[in-house]
Amino acid sequence: MDSAGHGSGGEADGRTTFNVGRIEGGSAINIVPNACEVVWEFRPAPDEDIAALTGTIEAYVARTMPAGVEYAAEILTRVPPLPPDPAGKAMRTVEGFGGRHPTLAMPFGTEAGFFREAGISSVVCGPGSIAQAHQPDEWIAVDQIAAAERFMDRVGTWAVRDGD
Repeated sequence: MDSAGHGSGGEADGRTTFNVGRIEGGSAINIVPNACEVVWEFRPAPDEDIAALTGTIEAYVARTMPAGVEYAAEILTRVPPLPPDPAGKAMRTVEGFGGRHPTLAMPFGTEAGFFREAGISSVVCGPGSIAQAHQPDEWIAVDQIAAAERFMDRVGTWAVRDGD
């Protein structure tokens, strides 16, 4: 599984993902660096025990670190997961505007998880496939753009006519 959460089926499959996003250290190719920074992330499955997972990762690092190497871990940020909520108000609303793709757990960071934690029904939707997002050759098919325009037209019509 890659960092975007694509499993064997090419779509998010609800498993925890782990990604080393940056490794930085040293000043020249012929000098052994005195420090190295490794920035990594994990995105937990909706039912994952985050404290237990963090403990597992810390234990792995401690077990595999060479003798004499000092290390420290720091949590830079936390983004809550966004499990699907097919019965939620946001999902029902999106379906009412013509949203038609299956729901799946979001294996990527989004503010919607914060909204959900605050009790605000949330859904992430948009044209194209997440399997194509954030790739060197990222693209969205023209028919998906057209479908998104129709969707947004419905949202705009509702907001003018019935919005609350």
